[in-house]
Amino acid sequence: GEAAPARAGRSPGPPPMADRFDTSKDPRFKKVPKHVRKVQVDKRFAHMFKDERFVETPKVDARGTRLKQGTGRSRLRDFYAAAEDEAKAEEGEGAKAKAADDAEETEEADDEEEAEEEEEDQAKPPAPAPATPPHPPRGPSWWDRNFQLQRGPQATVVIVRLKGFGLCDADIVPVTLALGSLLLRAADPDLPVSLEVDVSENALSDVGGVRLMRWLMDLPLYHTAGCRVRVVKLYRNQLGDATCEQLARLVASQAQAVEEIHLSHNGIQQRGLVALLVALAKHPLEAYPRPLPGGCACPCWLRLEHNCIADTQGLLARLVAQPIGLRFCLAPRSRGGPSCTSYHCSVAAPFAADVAHAHLFCVHEQSLPPESARETLDTVVQRYSKLAGEGWASLESDSWAAARPSKAALGTRPAPKDMAKGRIATLRVDATLGAGLDLEADPYGFHVAGVDEAPGQDLAPGDVIVEIDGVPLWGDMDEDSLNEAFGSRFASGAQLRVFRSEAIRGRALWRPLPRARGTRSTAQSGCGAFWEMLEQDLSIMGRHCGVIAALSDDGVAVTLRGPPAAQRHASHELVDLLAFYFPEAVLGA
Repeated sequence: GEAAPARAGRSPGPPPMADRFDTSKDPRFKKVPKHVRKVQVDKRFAHMFKDERFVETPKVDARGTRLKQGTGRSRLRDFYAAAEDEAKAEEGEGAKAKAADDAEETEEADDEEEAEEEEEDQAKPPAPAPATPPHPPRGPSWWDRNFQLQRGPQATVVIVRLKGFGLCDADIVPVTLALGSLLLRAADPDLPVSLEVDVSENALSDVGGVRLMRWLMDLPLYHTAGCRVRVVKLYRNQLGDATCEQLARLVASQAQAVEEIHLSHNGIQQRGLVALLVALAKHPLEAYPRPLPGGCACPCWLRLEHNCIADTQGLLARLVAQPIGLRFCLAPRSRGGPSCTSYHCSVAAPFAADVAHAHLFCVHEQSLPPESARETLDTVVQRYSKLAGEGWASLESDSWAAARPSKAALGTRPAPKDMAKGRIATLRVDATLGAGLDLEADPYGFHVAGVDEAPGQDLAPGDVIVEIDGVPLWGDMDEDSLNEAFGSRFASGAQLRVFRSEAIRGRALWRPLPRARGTRSTAQSGCGAFWEMLEQDLSIMGRHCGVIAALSDDGVAVTLRGPPAAQRHASHELVDLLAFYFPEAVLGA
């Protein structure tokens, strides 16, 4: 009779295999037994596994990746094994013989077990993909010169030195991308990272401050061996409560203590102060005060003077009470006696549990404007006490939404006033008549000398075709290369970029900068050293390529002036140069 059809929803299984293709019983395809996989080395030469003359582990592999110590020794063990003494050798030979006798009996059972394991693996849901950095690692950038990486025996210390650079909010994106790339490229993957960030005396608002704090929260994605933010210096900026809230979330999420937080001379108000102090006092692992060698403890060094915090005495009195239970020290200074510092508290405490959570040096010295917020103390404290109990999860959206710039604030990138006006035309190709175009080779592409009535084109004599479907035709190409480039996209419907001949000749080539550098005013108020060095490198590139390369007058683009062939050469060099200065453009930020 006919075979029963396969049940719906179940695989009918693999089709039967012809005997001549079945390798399950062919001895040539059997697995090599374990006892013959390695070369047996006599015990007289067993020292080869420890002697450095036999094993020399290179520092890096062929691609430059750092190797662990002992890698060469472990690979030697993959191919050689030390022989045992005679008694154990004989015993081993007997075991091998017995194993050989049982091999045929167990082979089918092993195959069945492997098949069952494969079925179980297929039935299991796929494992979640491991967390990956927001962007893949890239090469070095201009910002790397402001990062210092110190490799130690127990940790890698990364120091960010951007004090007084005139940074604006848009600069935080390339800074964090460059720093993440450095960690992926240069940090030892087996050692934790300790980070010290100094971005003080700049022009950062909550937009840049929140973005920086959120990136610091994502540090484990860049370095899985462990990351710790040890020092944060953001004094003399334009930061507010939103940045403090995200910093409080960072403090609560980090297992180890943040030793120093410098936020003086900003626009922080009551909520920012309460958020930080609640995060310190209610840390889930009680990391504050941080333990020191010798059984001592030290509070977090927190600077919040010269902000806009109203009624600091009332706030501290409310935070000292339960359920917060804050312990603080005003960090008294004395000329002749002991003083409190970031690594020592001079106020005697009978027990380590009585040491303060935070040093609040000069916290009562505030610069209060008339419109400074004054809220009900109980309301503010209760809000952040509740957030601490919930793990600060609701701040994921609140602070970021408040600090995120609107599209209107970001603006658009204006085009230069003297930019040549081009247009897009669609090519028509007839199977019999072709395109009906009379084209002449030109340094700027194909010059249109004539257009037939059929099939008809949206072109006129005097037009210059500089691009077809994204393939450039300009740059004083030889006729063969020009014909090959045009022919690679020659088809009906191809998009042509067209300019008038008199409008394009002698014009500068215009390459826009990333939006983060949108206006000249932003550039001048940003990092002056950045723009100065960019202009120097543009000048050097221009001399090398035979063009005049410079920033446009409005600072939104790079202009390349010169003959078409030199402009084409310079445009290729400009891609790498802008990738070095603007990592956010390469990584799609």
